[in-house]
Amino acid sequence: MRPKRRSGDALSGYQLRPNGRYNTDLIVDFENAGGRGVSQALGLAGELNLDVVRNPTLSTVPYLSRGEIHQIIGLTDAMVDQERGPLALAAKVPLRRFEIRLAR
Repeated sequence: MRPKRRSGDALSGYQLRPNGRYNTDLIVDFENAGGRGVSQALGLAGELNLDVVRNPTLSTVPYLSRGEIHQIIGLTDAMVDQERGPLALAAKVPLRRFEIRLAR
């Protein structure tokens, strides 16, 4: 019998101020992890494959693992395409810009 394990996360983002030269993104990541202790793992492979997830300070309640504010301050009106991803939500950004990230 294999030990029970639970882990999951939800990444969310919102463009607070979708403007050409000035853009503000809010990005949050909630996680949930739980499982049984190492004493209930069977064999070495169970521990190495993360079949046993155990941290006594975590509960089954989701927790905020990352929170970030991403601010873009454009220095020019010339825009370039950018692929959206988990760390940046804007599809177009100024060619010359400052990017500020405040994260937890």
